[in-house]
Amino acid sequence: MNIHQMQITYNAAEDRLILKLNSQENEEIRLFLTRRITLSLLDMLAKTIDHSLNKQMINKMKKSIADSNFEPQATTQQIQRQDIVDKTDSETPFKGGEKFPIGKTPMLIEKITINVHKNNMIEIIFANDKEGDVRLDVNRQLLHNLSDLLTQIMPSTDWNARLMSNNSVLMPETSGKSALH
Repeated sequence: MNIHQMQITYNAAEDRLILKLNSQENEEIRLFLTRRITLSLLDMLAKTIDHSLNKQMINKMKKSIADSNFEPQATTQQIQRQDIVDKTDSETPFKGGEKFPIGKTPMLIEKITINVHKNNMIEIIFANDKEGDVRLDVNRQLLHNLSDLLTQIMPSTDWNARLMSNNSVLMPETSGKSALH
């Protein structure tokens, strides 16, 4: 699927997120993401983005050390992330597809796998044991966009999760009580 647009909405009745993906071929895929899957996905996205940026940073370090032109890693990563997010077209409304390869009803996602390939492409596999899986090849731009969309929708979910930092890591909020498990 050649992703053209993404949209994430919260369905309060189902207490799930609906991820809609629209392709340039006018196909639309709809996926239900549960709280557990969403929090897991956010963690995986943060780690994949950090890995991707660290890989770039190592290449930049090799080049910049000779030039003595090196910036601290955290600042550089934040700038790179912001540059990628700023390139996103968030003004164009989501256009629903005309073809629905897996049906109009969202597929409930039970497992997510992210594979990073040598060519800098990233494969995200959304799986359901009964209905199969949806495999998406995404670049860094789409990876950041997905992470950003999830981060933006989280406050509307009432899932008692809060952002810990700029890298989209979420932690459950507690009512001020400590608990040992």
